[in-house]
Amino acid sequence: MIECDERERQRLVGLAYRILGSVAEAEDVVQDALLRWRNLDRSEIHNPAAFLTTMVTRLAVNVLTSARVRRETYDGPWMPEPYFVPDEPDPDSISVAFLVLLESLTPAERAALVLARVFDYSHEEIANVLSIEVAASRQLLHRARAKLAQRRPRFRTDPTTHARLVGAFIAACGSGDPQQMAAVLADDVVARTDHGGKASAARKPVEGVARVARFMLGLVHKGGDAGTQAELLPINGASAIMVVRGGIVISVITFETDGERLCEINMVRNPDKLRPLALARGLQV
Repeated sequence: MIECDERERQRLVGLAYRILGSVAEAEDVVQDALLRWRNLDRSEIHNPAAFLTTMVTRLAVNVLTSARVRRETYDGPWMPEPYFVPDEPDPDSISVAFLVLLESLTPAERAALVLARVFDYSHEEIANVLSIEVAASRQLLHRARAKLAQRRPRFRTDPTTHARLVGAFIAACGSGDPQQMAAVLADDVVARTDHGGKASAARKPVEGVARVARFMLGLVHKGGDAGTQAELLPINGASAIMVVRGGIVISVITFETDGERLCEINMVRNPDKLRPLALARGLQV
């Protein structure tokens, strides 16, 4: 690989996205890395893919270090940007629940975990990428896995069941029946909205089956004009809903389940986070 082809570029974007949780930042990191790559003397580089992985990882860790300060003051719940990948080989590692979980890690822990889990890197390879000792790599992974074990998502359902439950949610929205909606939701369901102060939204999480059912049906009632459409898409490795009004993406809704009902409804309404998806779909925000 002398020049980076599209398949390799997408691999690098996927790596950066898992570290950053932001499509826009991941694209910027990869673009920066490829510009540097083109200006390098590559005569001594024997493994371009490994070299680019190292470069992208280090750049992403640097970006995440500064981004964490912004996220601490983020207005409302923070969620990763919706990531549209139709044929994602490792959907669990880009699920919203997993990426939110990764927010509890330091940038170095997060990078080490992604390299080990998704790209099957050894401790020696991780140490080389992060420019640390092998013993430090082992400690990073141990700490990262211990933190995740304490906050692990309760369930990750199979794609068919997930899609069925999302379809049942859509049917309940169309019915306008609170009881039908409640039947789709777990008793301790929570609905969160990432707005960043740039869109109308519930400022705090909505909890409990009765409140979430009323909340979701209220949103459908408010936005249910003829110009509003809901499209099913594979977002973050699972069936999700993109809401479009008049050719403008206004929301993306992802779901987590307990295997039988929906236990989390996560909505992104911040237009900055919707822009990459809108561009990929030829729409606006």
